[in-house]
Amino acid sequence: MSNLYKFNQDSTIDEFGVDHSNFSVRDELEYSKMRLQEREQQSQKPWYRQTYDKVYNEANKLKDEPLYDKYKHSVVSCVGAQDGLYGSTVTGLMGIGKEMQDIYRKFPRQWSGKQDYGGYSSILEDSAKDLAADARGIYVGYTNQTGDCYDMMKSYYNPKK
Repeated sequence: MSNLYKFNQDSTIDEFGVDHSNFSVRDELEYSKMRLQEREQQSQKPWYRQTYDKVYNEANKLKDEPLYDKYKHSVVSCVGAQDGLYGSTVTGLMGIGKEMQDIYRKFPRQWSGKQDYGGYSSILEDSAKDLAADARGIYVGYTNQTGDCYDMMKSYYNPKK
């Protein structure tokens, strides 16, 4: 097998969710070529765009998963911070931007009388907790650049809701 992608130790499913159990040699070669082309395209992007894409894709992957929100924040931030100092900076800015977007979206609903979020202070408190989870994830990812963020963040947040 090519080492362009990692496999789950207990199955033939790679890190992208593709099952290789029924792949022929030709399928494996074509798949490896496609992944190599993706890596080449990714490496031609500016450093900040690489981290941005990595964080954005990880967040989208977890978006509909029934996991604890703070765990998701910490994992996504950890993944981005594993790109080093610049990756940590981009990831932190993305987290701040996301919370600003959440506040911008939630405040008008609160203003119009909908009590979806428990008041203005609850909205701000939740955003502060999200940013704290982001910061913890950034710290863990930056200091453990080869570790598995999903496992590392379990020691801080229970993934289950």
